This record gives sequence, structure tokens and C-alpha cells, in this order.
Amino acid sequence: MKRNALASAAVLALLSVTACSSGAGSATPNPTAAPTPSQLPTATATPSVAPSPVSTATRTNPTTKAPPKRSAAPHTPRATPTDPAEISGAIGSVPEGFKLPDEDRAATDDASAFTTSIWRASCPDRLLTLASASKITGSRIKESVGPEHVVGNGLLVFADEAAADAFLAELTDKLSECDVQGPSEEGWRTLQTSAELDGFGDLGVQVRQWSEWDNEGTWTVAPGAGLQYLARKGAYVGLTYEGGEFQGDPADLPELVADAEARLAAILDQV
Repeated sequence: MKRNALASAAVLALLSVTACSSGAGSATPNPTAAPTPSQLPTATATPSVAPSPVSTATRTNPTTKAPPKRSAAPHTPRATPTDPAEISGAIGSVPEGFKLPDEDRAATDDASAFTTSIWRASCPDRLLTLASASKITGSRIKESVGPEHVVGNGLLVFADEAAADAFLAELTDKLSECDVQGPSEEGWRTLQTSAELDGFGDLGVQVRQWSEWDNEGTWTVAPGAGLQYLARKGAYVGLTYEGGEFQGDPADLPELVADAEARLAAILDQV
């Protein structure tokens, strides 16, 4: 049975998850450089999924004035949780033969190799602590980062289907309580919304974040957005997120959406 994830008030990841923005909390790894924008039976052979590079082309900004640079430290993946709201990407075990999309990809000139990372959910102004995460028995979460981009994939394994269902239910409920827009910091703010995700597994949620800057009294879309998907299939929850210098609501960027859907499908097809 589907549950509606009400429109939230705050984006990747949110589940915090976007790169290159101000320091809003995020879910699923949340790059500190972007407004976020915020875990198994034997698996089948790993499908070959290599997400295509996503175009960073954005919609035209209705002003010729460039937004000011934000003071934000570059994002660095962290494998060890330091906060109760953070979920480790290396708990227990996942199904034999399971692989995340591109997890063995080597580093390139523009992006790091996929390395183990934490995941967290958030509103634009705070991280979300999920009591139901205590039922996670296994996890694999890996992400790759570049100067202004982050992409991550993960699998959460739960004790049983009921535990996984409770996790998605708690997550969607808490996301629905987020403020739609975060506080203004240095003339920037993060907007976030969440909604039910159809077509994947038994139950899913989509989280979107994007940035706006104060252009002489008018809030204007600006670089910094993230998209995150989570879906349950039986006792497993797959997740994927991506953030970067995208502009505006990431649901309006077809290449970003198609890539996220392909990666999530590849994860769920193995459980």
C-alpha cells in the first residue's frame, strides 16, 4: 500500500544530498558544499549500469546579475557516522554478488572513485533522526564526488519487510513536516519538497532540493540542487542521490531524473 509523502518544506538529498551549496542538512550523504539542495537472499547477476554524464545545462536565470559566491567547504566523503542521524554505509552484509551501480569505477580527472560513505535524511534546516534505522542489519552506501558534484547509491537491509516498511513510513512522515524553504544564509536559501515515488518496489519517496539567492529583494533560482530516490522492495531499501550545480527543481531536469531511475532500478533488480 502506498503512502503519500506530503510536500515538504525544504533539497539531495531532504534526505540531504546535494553538492556545492551552503550548509543545509541533508539526507543521504549530504555534500557540505551544496544546499542539500537534501540497507538479503542470493542476488542475480549484477546488471551493467553506467549512468551517463548529466548535463549541467540549466534554465536561463531571469537576471544578468550573477549570484554571489557562497562560503562553503568542499565536500569530503565520510565513512564513519559522527551523529545519531547518520547511517553507516558498511553495516553487516548485503546479498552475495550484490553490487551498486559503478561501485568499482576508478577515479577520473573530474570525480573520485566510489567510496563508502554515510547517509542521512534532512530538512533544509536540520538533520532527521530515524528511530526505525535501528532495525538495519546490513548496508552498502558509496558515493563519488567532484569539485561541484556528488553522486551516491546505497542499499539498506532490514530484519524483515515490516522493519523496512516502518523505516520508509517514518522517513516520509518526517519529511512531510519539513519547512518548504530553509532559512536565509548569506543571501541564499534552500527549498525542498518530497513526494511519493511510484513504479519502484513496494513503496518509495522522492526528495528534491534546490537553491535560491536574494537578488535585490527577489528570490531567484541559482546553481545548487539535488535529487534523491528511496524505494523499498521486501526487506530492502534502495537509495540513490545526485547533487551539483544544477539550477531549479531537479524534477524538471529529464537527464538527471532518467539517470536516478536507472540506478535505482539496477539496485532493486538484485534483491
